[in-house]
Amino acid sequence: MLALELYVRHGRRLLDARHPDVVALSELLRALPVHPLEERDVSFRNPT
Repeated sequence: MLALELYVRHGRRLLDARHPDVVALSELLRALPVHPLEERDVSFRNPT
């Protein structure tokens, strides 16, 4: 839902992985304690 909101808020266009809003969303999702740290790899919820 958060990624969809970001997509709609930016005019329904894909944003680059370096866009500050994409990076911020990635950081937020990675910070959520939903999945154990030991099960995550480097690509887990990354900006790409």
